[in-house]
Amino acid sequence: MNLKSLTADKLIGAAARFFSTVLNPLLAPAYGVFLVLWTSVLCYLPSGTRMAVLTVIFGTTCILPMILIGVLHNFKIVKNKRLDDPKERFYPYLFTILCYIGAASYLNHTHAPLWFVMFLVGCALTCLVSTIVNLKWKISAHMGGMGGLVALLKSTFRVWARSTFSTCFVSQSSCRALWAHRALCSAGTRSCKCLPASSTAACA
Repeated sequence: MNLKSLTADKLIGAAARFFSTVLNPLLAPAYGVFLVLWTSVLCYLPSGTRMAVLTVIFGTTCILPMILIGVLHNFKIVKNKRLDDPKERFYPYLFTILCYIGAASYLNHTHAPLWFVMFLVGCALTCLVSTIVNLKWKISAHMGGMGGLVALLKSTFRVWARSTFSTCFVSQSSCRALWAHRALCSAGTRSCKCLPASSTAACA
């Protein structure tokens, strides 16, 4: 019975560590950029351009903060790389905020949509709030990261739905105009005379 309980505890612990790593707040911006570039209207951009943007954002918002945390750990400024102590999160969070601002500036420089740029601005603001709160209380950075992703998904769906509606509306209007044109042409040459020369040529 104890063996089964021990095995279950190990499995639960392993699952918790796995999800904690996969849902790491430092990965949230990269996840968000991937979702935007591959599931929104921006998916029509060349694949090379999308991969370049994703690589820059991943390196800026994830790799650089991880390197800093590793350096701080080597110099014994932080006890562990998971930053379990809220008091040790100030400098890593501050550096991460600067990385997010740099990533937002990069997206703005590439003429990305404003709502896309504001996603990274929101990440920086969320990290700033977490930094301030952590001065006195402990707050979950994971919840902040996942909250940003949920907000981005909502915005992306809204933009995609608006774009799809516009496309359907234009297509339907074009079909109605073409149908009316064909109906006039089929009514006889008298109706065609009322149309422009290009339309009369199409009736012939």
